[in-house]
Amino acid sequence: MNGLWEKRTGRLAKPLRLLAVFWLLLIAWSCCSFAEEPRWLPLDQETTAVLLEKVAAAKLIPHEVKSGDMTLTITRLNGFRMDWDQEQFRLDCDFTVDYQKSFFRIHQPGQVILSGAGLMVPDEQKLGFRLLRINELRLEKVPGMVSDAARQLADKSLAGKEFWYGEPPAAAAEVLGKDNFGRLLQVAINRILPVSGTGDGTTFTLNRLDDLVLGVEPGQFEARFDMNGTYRKLMRFSFQGQAAIETHAWVDPDAMAGLIRIDEVTDLRMDHALGLVSGIVKGMINRRLKGKEVRVTWH
Repeated sequence: MNGLWEKRTGRLAKPLRLLAVFWLLLIAWSCCSFAEEPRWLPLDQETTAVLLEKVAAAKLIPHEVKSGDMTLTITRLNGFRMDWDQEQFRLDCDFTVDYQKSFFRIHQPGQVILSGAGLMVPDEQKLGFRLLRINELRLEKVPGMVSDAARQLADKSLAGKEFWYGEPPAAAAEVLGKDNFGRLLQVAINRILPVSGTGDGTTFTLNRLDDLVLGVEPGQFEARFDMNGTYRKLMRFSFQGQAAIETHAWVDPDAMAGLIRIDEVTDLRMDHALGLVSGIVKGMINRRLKGKEVRVTWH
């Protein structure tokens, strides 16, 4: 009887082991899949500020400056607050100061508050920032001369300095504001243009993205494209005008990446075109572009 039982349990052991391995592999694959899933957030002022915060953390933590016998190291970013009306942000950071003169040595933590402005170069898809000033530097339990020297070192080494995510741009930068951050998307979309289509006696070309207007919903934009074309069926004529197309944009701050999805034509204004032709062109643009995605990175 015992031999029969051992024989049966022996037969079951291998399938059970295989099943256990299968479930472990499935769990591991699921964890990896979830870990690699992008964190897409609708692009708006709030998420643009998150991108700037990521750039600040990447470039400043840690960041070390030296002068003579003193070394100041920014060690932690405690807070980031964006003021879009002023087009400036404020950083609240921890730092340490190391000072040694002969046998006199100090290693002391402190806090520093910095003001800065976001920067961008849309043609190169670059994001960065410029530190404007040292608002406040607190360093306790040290002689006044050491505290003053630390403040002077921070002013000299940090104020006016630019930091970029990735390589610095070749072109001049512009300040990132509440009304112009969409230009990063505008440049990315223009890179897939011109887009043309032909059908039912009609040919059209979207030449360039003329404007990108922030919509009501987070991440929603209205893209206005310059266009022209010809109609050769009942009669023959050329036309030009603008196509307004709804788009949505998301960002993944952890990857410093963006995703733009082109949805559908919301308005079509053409010179010298019949209503029938407008309907044909609208349908052609939707078939050509609807659902198209453009991905960008700010490295």
